[in-house]
Amino acid sequence: MQSSFLDAVAALARSAPPALATPLANLRRLAGKEIEEKRQLEEQLGRYQLVLGRALEVTVTRGLGPVADKVIDGMLEVAGANRGFVGLAEESGRWSLLVARNMEHADVPDPESKLSTSIIAEVLRTGQPLVTENARQEEGLEQAQSVFRLRLRSVACLPLVHNERSIGFVYLDDARSEGLFDEAALTAVRAWLPLAAEAVARAQKESLPTGPLGLPTRSTTLLADLERLERVARFDASILLTGETGTGKSMLARKVHEAGPRSQKPFVHVNCGALPEALLEGELFGAEAGAYTGSKGAREGRFEAAHGGSLFLDELDTMPLGCQVKLLVALQERQVTRLGSNRPIVVDVRVMAAMSTDPRQAIAEGKLREDLYYRLAVIEVRLPALRERAEDIPLLARSLLQNTQQRYGLPPLRLTASALDQLCRHAWPGNVRELQNALDRAALFSENGEIREVPLPGAAPAVQATTLLGALQAAARRYVEELSKNPKLRRLELLDGFRGMVVAEAVRRLGGRDEAMAALGEGEMVENRNHHRVIRRELDRLAALEAAAG
Repeated sequence: MQSSFLDAVAALARSAPPALATPLANLRRLAGKEIEEKRQLEEQLGRYQLVLGRALEVTVTRGLGPVADKVIDGMLEVAGANRGFVGLAEESGRWSLLVARNMEHADVPDPESKLSTSIIAEVLRTGQPLVTENARQEEGLEQAQSVFRLRLRSVACLPLVHNERSIGFVYLDDARSEGLFDEAALTAVRAWLPLAAEAVARAQKESLPTGPLGLPTRSTTLLADLERLERVARFDASILLTGETGTGKSMLARKVHEAGPRSQKPFVHVNCGALPEALLEGELFGAEAGAYTGSKGAREGRFEAAHGGSLFLDELDTMPLGCQVKLLVALQERQVTRLGSNRPIVVDVRVMAAMSTDPRQAIAEGKLREDLYYRLAVIEVRLPALRERAEDIPLLARSLLQNTQQRYGLPPLRLTASALDQLCRHAWPGNVRELQNALDRAALFSENGEIREVPLPGAAPAVQATTLLGALQAAARRYVEELSKNPKLRRLELLDGFRGMVVAEAVRRLGGRDEAMAALGEGEMVENRNHHRVIRRELDRLAALEAAAG
């Protein structure tokens, strides 16, 4: 109708007297202007309708990847660009891509090489958008070389700003059209940019769920212990952490320190097992000049270095008993005396300690003073081994991979389903430390950030095949470790009793001997009339072993 009206005015102008030519020309011009403004208004209205629909989708979407997909799909549709990228800013100053798509929703191959890195760096640095109408002809831009190489015409890079901080960017480009990102398109894009930034920030936070003290866990037991530690972090109560090597005791001690009022003061870590007995006392309490052979000057100890902060004593059960006595005095009196001095020095220190053995066993074996134990274990927490909290492995793997990516400057890392399943089935004798090591190794040899397999040295594929075999191997490993430490355990009958323990546990869990034999697969090897005889033999052997041990 609009076109027919203009055509009618033009036809009238051709047949009208000369005196009406100018008025009709003005009428045609005004009508054309009004029609163009109406077209632009309708186009902008359409953009805002798209924005509204996409905004609703982003709001209900969960997960960092899916949110980024929704953001870039909406940006491409609203702006009419050919390609789009969404990236995250990192604390190191680097950035990483979440998604790289084109108008056909296909992934852009080798996306990092398709971007102007200098444009992105400038936008993240200033927090301001950067838009070019004709990127090839603009002068004075640092990014001129990259856009010329990429043969780009229209480029728009907009920061994702959350809490006044640039957390990422949206990058749109097109090699076909100049001036693609006009004011109307940019106005529509900017209208929902804050909502996109909010959605990305929310997805970032949700992508690594954390428990108390900022640690990722779904283990109900560990969660309860972390809540206890978080509650007492603001007090100066001494804490004793126990658990196998590699479970993260030192990291947890630092988290407690950071959650308390001493967080701005020193956190001093002392590994008691790494220091010779002759040097440990001087390291802890300090020494005056000439206190021992070779000492040339006065030296403050770790207690003094931790004044106002926290002192973490790792591998406490390796500390000599004589040194334990002086430690107990220091804890009671809140003061230390340097070697070679009689002058006490007042110290204000929160003491936390850790040991990989059971403290009661260490007391029984004479490795730990009982009075020191009670002084330190105001709060005692045992960190479970990784195999005891297998539900946390996916969370830990994602968190550790993020650290690996930042440490080595790698592209975004992701585990395939088969690799994650491989991690969940492993026994992890080295706990979290072994998991970090395995992920580091896998990440360095990954292709395009995808980890399809995690190399696990020393783990036989057959053992990884079932949870039961992995558990049995872990039990055997723990027995051998204890055997090497304690000569009293070197008894062959203990090995004979292992089968009895398995049978006894099967009977207890399953409620009967027949059920236990079926679960253990004995039914195919032993005739029915022998079931109870085999069970009885194993249980009698276990009973005899328990009687001898008692």
